[in-house]
Amino acid sequence: SMQPMLNLISAVSNKAFPDLPLVNRVVTAMPRGGGSDHVPFNAVGVPAFFWDEQGTQDYDFVHHTQNDTVALIPEKYLVQSATNEAVAAFIVACAQEMMPRDVPPTPPTAPGR
Repeated sequence: SMQPMLNLISAVSNKAFPDLPLVNRVVTAMPRGGGSDHVPFNAVGVPAFFWDEQGTQDYDFVHHTQNDTVALIPEKYLVQSATNEAVAAFIVACAQEMMPRDVPPTPPTAPGR
């Protein structure tokens, strides 16, 4: 349901950074568990999404390994990622309607209530 808004974001980014395409990852529903950045947002019904910022660096060599240091981040990746976040914030803030939201989970009740 967020795809039309996310497509606007990726279109702007892909025009600005044609050699580092931004690909929207479309899923039926965001997982509520795991350790990803989206989990605390989804837990309270705030929209979250995935996108993949494509590049040439070996993701498996760096990401979440002992090699995951700022020194190994190409400067053009930082510029592209920061731009993507700014464009996303601007488009979402200027949208005619809010992003679709899941219903937040019902908090558990104490036994005997």
